[in-house]
This record gives sequence, structure tokens and C-alpha cells, in this order.
Amino acid sequence: MSSINERQKIVKEILKPAFKQAGFKKIGNSFIREEDGYTKVFYLENSSWNEKDWVDFSLYVGIFFPIVEQVRNRPIHKFPGTHFEIDTNQLTNANRKLIISPDTDIEELRSYISDLIENNVVPFFNSYSDIKDCIDLPKKYVSNKYDVRPFIGLALLEHGHIEAGKKLMEDLDQSMYIESFRKQLLDYGDFLISKHK
Repeated sequence: MSSINERQKIVKEILKPAFKQAGFKKIGNSFIREEDGYTKVFYLENSSWNEKDWVDFSLYVGIFFPIVEQVRNRPIHKFPGTHFEIDTNQLTNANRKLIISPDTDIEELRSYISDLIENNVVPFFNSYSDIKDCIDLPKKYVSNKYDVRPFIGLALLEHGHIEAGKKLMEDLDQSMYIESFRKQLLDYGDFLISKHK
């Protein structure tokens, strides 16, 4: 069997059942679960250098905050992407490369991925069962994408957690975002606060 087919079997036989059981829906090689104020995202990213008998891929966990698209006045797509994102290696403190080649012990790889999902990924997502739980994301992990503190702050404000949301918005680093977007975030935060007065 080709390496590409082996990877697809991992998606079909390991990832899909595990995430279905955890309440996620499958979109392509991604799995998403919408929560109140945010969306949990897990996806598989393939290397652009893959060949029939050499497949290199990575697994990511992420969080999407729909309120950011509201601030930007953009539609929310079927697969929204992520604002917060980490490689699953951060969950295990490992540096494991996921490669399928003729030399790969496929059963060991399947077992590793199954254990990773069961013991690290699903518990990670379960620990973020409410928007308030997301406050500690930037303290615990280094996101591959954005400083999500203002995004979490806006989501908190939207859900009536004014003091916690204001605190995260006050921490907005002037150098992190271009001034026009930073102003949009702050103005939208003020708008949300005014709705709760």
C-alpha cells in the first residue's frame, strides 16, 4: 500500500472515530467542534514535498474565534481556520516527525497517533469547555499564529464577562498588530462593553 493510502487509513480508521466520539465533525482532513464563542479545530497538514511512497505530515490543534471575523466584517466560512494553533508536539513536549515511508513501522505509528489523540489531544480540548477556560491559552502554549489575548477578551466581553475581557483588552500590545486593526479591536471591545451597561 502506498504511503498516501496509509495516511488516509489513519484519518479514516483512527482520527475520524476518535473525533466523532468527542463530538467533532469532519471537514476534509480537519475536525471541528463549535462551542459558545469559539470553535475547536484539529487538522492534519501535509508537506508539499510528499510523494507516493514518502508522506510527511503534522497534526495541529487550534481555536477559532468567530468574533474576530465580526470585527473585520467578514463572513465565517465552513472551515474557519484558526487564530490559536499549536503542533501536537507541544502537548507531549516531544519533537516527533510523522513520516510514512517504506521504512516506517506503520503499526507503531498508528499506535502513537491513537495514543496521542486519546491521551493528549482530546483532553486538551476537554480542558477548554467554556470561553473563560481560554484565558490561560497564551500562558500555557506558544501559538504558531496570533497573540489571541484580545480575541479571547472580545469573546469574553460578548458573553458578559466584562472584567476578565477588559483585562485582556488592556494587555493589547501596541506592536503586535497594525494600528488600524488594533483600533478595530479596541473599538469593538468598547462597543461590547457599552451593550452590557
